[in-house]
Amino acid sequence: MATLTSVDLRCRLVLQPLGLQFEEADNLYDLNWLNMRAGLFCGGDRVGQVRTRLLTWELVEIASWCQRLGRLEAERWRPRLLDSGLHLSLRRIDEGRTFQMWVVVSGVSGPLPAGWEQRWRDARLIHKAQDLYGLRFEVHATALGLFAEELAERARVWPLRTAAGGAPA
Repeated sequence: MATLTSVDLRCRLVLQPLGLQFEEADNLYDLNWLNMRAGLFCGGDRVGQVRTRLLTWELVEIASWCQRLGRLEAERWRPRLLDSGLHLSLRRIDEGRTFQMWVVVSGVSGPLPAGWEQRWRDARLIHKAQDLYGLRFEVHATALGLFAEELAERARVWPLRTAAGGAPA
C-alpha cells in the first residue's frame, strides 16, 4: 500500500495493488494489468474507495513522476492512464515546495464522464451514481518523494511481463 498525505495531514490518497488481473494472456497489455484499490480519505472520513486497474508500467511511471516532482525537477504533471479509474493532476504552487493535487477515482475505467466537474463541492467530489469520488488538496514535495518510494517498492513485486518468447507483443 502507498499513501500520499496532504500538508495539513487531513487528506490521503491510498493506492494498493491487489494482484495481476490475468495470470496468463497472449498480449502485453493483458499480461500486465494490475488490479488496484484506490481510496480517498479526508478528516477521518472515507470519501470514496474503488477497485480499478493500472498497467505495471503505469505504476512505475507514477512513482517516477512523483519522484521527479518531489525533487522539484518538474512543475506539473497530468498523466493519461490507458484504461484506469485513477485520474491525477499535480502542479507546483508559487515556485515553492508545495503542490496542488486533484485526484479522482472511479470504479469505471476510462475517461471521466461529461459534466463531472460540476459535482465538486469545495475540496470534495462525490457522485455516487457514477461511482466517482475526488479530493483536491496540497501536498509537500517530501510527501511526493515518500509516496514515490512506496509505489516503486510495490511495482517491484509485479515487474513487466513479456509475451511468450520474452519479446514484448
